[in-house]
Amino acid sequence: MRRIVSLALWVLVAGLAISLVTGSAQAQQKITAKIADILSPDHPHSLTMKFYADKVKERTKGRVEIQVFPAAQLGQTKDLFMGLQTGSIEMAKMPCPSRASGFPNPRSGTCPTCSTAGTSSGRSSAATWVSGS
Repeated sequence: MRRIVSLALWVLVAGLAISLVTGSAQAQQKITAKIADILSPDHPHSLTMKFYADKVKERTKGRVEIQVFPAAQLGQTKDLFMGLQTGSIEMAKMPCPSRASGFPNPRSGTCPTCSTAGTSSGRSSAATWVSGS
């Protein structure tokens, strides 16, 4: 489980780095990004996102701030996908959709251990990390 969370965080960091690449003139400005989740604030995934946000702020000396929105504060799964597509949300952690065609996003990625094997429903029990543009 720790490997999945660790891998997911690296994917998240890479997505954030790609989405925050800007000109050198903006390097001096404070950058604020939103990360959303549908799980409760005390869920381990939400706590990990909060930990990540704190570390980013600490290591960038406050130049980059990640605002964490757990418990579907910015909407349910479909709303989060729409927010990523429109750019109102920079990052989101959500379950793998059972019908991916309803949620097209070329920047989405699933962790390599996502598999439907061993699940009675045929759905993956892993999560999809998506980074907006």
